[in-house]
Amino acid sequence: SFKLLTALLYAISKTESLTVFDIGGSLGSTFYQHRKFIESNIDAWNIIEQQNFVTKGNRDYSSDILRFKYGLPDTIDRESSFFLLSSTLQYLESPYDYMESISDLKPHYIFIDKTPFSCDNKDYLTVQHITEPIYNATYPAWHFSESKLLVSLQNYEPYFTFNTYASVINECRNFTSTFKGFFLKRIGT
Repeated sequence: SFKLLTALLYAISKTESLTVFDIGGSLGSTFYQHRKFIESNIDAWNIIEQQNFVTKGNRDYSSDILRFKYGLPDTIDRESSFFLLSSTLQYLESPYDYMESISDLKPHYIFIDKTPFSCDNKDYLTVQHITEPIYNATYPAWHFSESKLLVSLQNYEPYFTFNTYASVINECRNFTSTFKGFFLKRIGT
């Protein structure tokens, strides 16, 4: 992702090194995709995941840089912290509460990507259907009000915004949504 890489390199240029908190980062695919460009400037890439991913990740994939944890940290180094939520926020049970918990930690940078925002600027909770050839499953999935989400992060301002999948429009019964992303900086940084 050139947008994520741009945000990471910008943050590194301001702090020299980063601690990344990759929320819902599975087994580290985003880290592996970007590490050749940033690894020397990353103190830690922390995957925050469900317990089964944490167990597998710590057993088979952890390193001096790549770490797997269950739950948000209690404290962070605010100056060098970068929170990444890529295709994650919409699957959280209480996404606004979760974003408030992140905001309370006061990281300098938050990067949100691959997240559906409704075209009428309202929140909707839907059921997402996954089918073969991936697998058969259903998940609750949020489609967000862009203004409500940005207001909930009142101490942050978008440094840049972007459309993630410009040609994809989710058509639901009574609304449509598109995938967007934001690179947010804490106000005053």
